[in-house]
Amino acid sequence: MAEHVKSITDVRKSLPKFSRSATERMERYIITQHGEPQSVLLGYKEYKGLLAAAELLREPNTLKKLHKGIEEIREGRGLTFDEMEAAIEKAESRKAASELAGKFVTTAISRRGRNVKASNPNALLRRKAPMAIREAVLQKAKG
Repeated sequence: MAEHVKSITDVRKSLPKFSRSATERMERYIITQHGEPQSVLLGYKEYKGLLAAAELLREPNTLKKLHKGIEEIREGRGLTFDEMEAAIEKAESRKAASELAGKFVTTAISRRGRNVKASNPNALLRRKAPMAIREAVLQKAKG
């Protein structure tokens, strides 16, 4: 990510070249007029990334959370990327299993002649569903 200072005259002559360089090599160009900085040329993806970062920093408590996270990493309490990925995957599979349980249990109970609406499918699965239904849900969640 090199940063270059170019006059507006130089940039005007070769704008496509500078634009490609900004996009492909993530270079930034500070464009000057009469020796004074006037604007910056950077790639679109980098621009969108900067906007997203600025938006995050406008949210309350984001900086506090960021500093807390950095401190936890320094203290050795942070997660590695693989640990974080595994935790996300586990949470997603739990959510999917819960959704599957809700659909499966409601359908199974309705088919048995009971008209039951489950406000909490997990509780229904634990307390009221027959063992065969529980087993089937667990098998589907694993597969």
